[in-house]
Amino acid sequence: MTTPATIEGYRFFNAQTEENIVIKGVAYYPRPNKGELDFNNLDFFTEEYRHVWERDIQQFKSLGVNAVRLYSVDPEKDHGAFMCALSSAGIYALVELATVSCIIFA
Repeated sequence: MTTPATIEGYRFFNAQTEENIVIKGVAYYPRPNKGELDFNNLDFFTEEYRHVWERDIQQFKSLGVNAVRLYSVDPEKDHGAFMCALSSAGIYALVELATVSCIIFA
């Protein structure tokens, strides 16, 4: 399980022990390069795509990854199972908050 983290400047700390957390992370957006799922802005972190992220979380664990940066997270959808699986694996999630509807073009 992951423990809560705090951020001071550009460093992450364990909120309970105050020890520095060295992030070993990856940017994670499992879109294939061809096929029916080859398009942008698809939220892969829901129950519908469990077959994708369960496999990948196990791979991340074996590589020693402790954080993932997520793309295209739809705030309207349920991500509970995915987030619990990450936490059980000891992996933090860094979630992008910007959405296309928030971008202002000049």
